[in-house]
Amino acid sequence: MIKKGIDVSAHQGNINWAQASTQISAVIIRAGYGKNNIDQKWVPNIEAASAFGLDLGAYWFSYAYSVDMAYMEGKYAALAVQKKLGNRKIPIAYDLEYDSVSYAAKKGVTIDRTAATQYAIAFLKAVKEAGYRPMIYTNMDYIRRYFDLAAIQQAVPDTMLWLAAWRSSRPNDIYGDMASVWQYTSDGSVAGITGRVDMDEIYDDLESSGPSADPEPVAPVQPRNAQMRVTASVLNIRKGPSADAEDLGDLPAGTILTVDQIQDGWAHFEGWCSAKYLK
Repeated sequence: MIKKGIDVSAHQGNINWAQASTQISAVIIRAGYGKNNIDQKWVPNIEAASAFGLDLGAYWFSYAYSVDMAYMEGKYAALAVQKKLGNRKIPIAYDLEYDSVSYAAKKGVTIDRTAATQYAIAFLKAVKEAGYRPMIYTNMDYIRRYFDLAAIQQAVPDTMLWLAAWRSSRPNDIYGDMASVWQYTSDGSVAGITGRVDMDEIYDDLESSGPSADPEPVAPVQPRNAQMRVTASVLNIRKGPSADAEDLGDLPAGTILTVDQIQDGWAHFEGWCSAKYLK
């Protein structure tokens, strides 16, 4: 059965979910954006939508301009969902749009088809590693210019497609057939919401009752540019995030590092070291 749904963020302000839930059966809620910025209405929205029994999904607006940044955004999104829903297997969507590309350009990075595809894969892998359902939000222009959906599906199997195509009927093509969610307008109206809202048709259950793939607890994400202290008596520095990477020397206990990211148990500063020996 096709479900009537919406997608919302802080832009919708305070939502009267008692009213809205009488008109919809599903909602995809922005959990946050960029470097662990939680949407200002994420907590009240996800708590209320869950309490009213709506089928749930989440999305994260990306400002990543590297593979590592996109992977970290996936971790941030998964952690936000886990804090509110535990291990409920909802989809978490990667949302890269025109503002994302413009932001990267201001940082001196041109996002092309190869880069956008790599970023999507990194984000979706982080989501799937955490036991949630990977999903990508995109439109036909971005499918043509930025995302290689076949490569994304090959790298992260079972990735769901959330297709934005603002028109009166579902696209009658391969992408319309692939879509689990079709966003058909940004000019919708729902009781309990002031102003316009995105409307969606949903063809599958968003939340899965089946087993998730390789579920793992989401470790707290260390904020970027964090000051951390070496706790081991001697800590080895590597050129890359691997014990097989080139040895760059050692750090003594008590050394203070400015860590800008943590990836798979490795912390990056000017080199890489094991994060478990930092505090």
